[in-house]
Amino acid sequence: MNTQKINAKQTLNHSNHHAFSQLATAQNGVLKCAELGLTVLNVQLGGCKPTLEVQSNYITTGLLKKGQAVVYMHINNGADQLSSKAQIGLEGCRVVFAVERQIAVKH
Repeated sequence: MNTQKINAKQTLNHSNHHAFSQLATAQNGVLKCAELGLTVLNVQLGGCKPTLEVQSNYITTGLLKKGQAVVYMHINNGADQLSSKAQIGLEGCRVVFAVERQIAVKH
């Protein structure tokens, strides 16, 4: 892997500075997720803050139960299963995870 160190005298244009800043923020977010016991599956850069997708587990369930995370999207897959997405802010990142729920069906 070819890496180049950015020296202090080198200037970055606005777009590169934004990308560099998001990388640093994402790194802090991944480290915080690891500290909490969360596994990061995907990192998306762009927009105003990085988005980290983490694997759902008992920790994410606890974040929802404590009101620290909020559900922001519901999708019905047509097979009586409601899939939801939840989010929480950590270290300047948006952290999202899936929430699986069963729909009570009346016959």
